[in-house]
Parts: sequence; C-alpha cells; structure tokens
Amino acid sequence: MALKPVKVTMADHEPVVATLVTAGVGLAVMIEDEALVYREAGQAAVWDEIVGTVDLNFIYDRRRAKEAIIGAAVDTVKTVWAD
Repeated sequence: MALKPVKVTMADHEPVVATLVTAGVGLAVMIEDEALVYREAGQAAVWDEIVGTVDLNFIYDRRRAKEAIIGAAVDTVKTVWAD
C-alpha cells in the first residue's frame, strides 16, 4: 500500500514546523531534543522507532574556506559526523 500525503509543505524554520504539528495539521521530522519538549508539554507524540537515516549536508562559501571560524566549524562537523 503506497500512502501519499494530500499536501506537502517544506519548512526549515523549526517554529513553523512545530506550529503545524501542535495545531494537528502536520507530521514532521524534527531535532529530537526539540521534539521531546513538545512531547513533555503534551503537545505532540514522538515516534521513537528508528526507521532509516537522513542525509545531512554542511555547506559554506568556498571563498571563506581559509577563515579560522570556517575551519573550526568544518573540523567540528567532521568530528561529530564521524560516528
């Protein structure tokens, strides 16, 4: 059985996503810590089962690659995502 949503909205601003979910008009993939806040407040249900993975990308302006802050961010992402 292939289920398809009636409408699809994409948002990258977490409060917008949370508003849709807590209003009962949406389902979302959220940052776990933020989703748990809504669950603890009784505003949302969180499905705890892991069913797959999500590809993440880290991007930055190539012209800024030699800046210390960019280098530190890249190193941090490499360390965190190494797992």
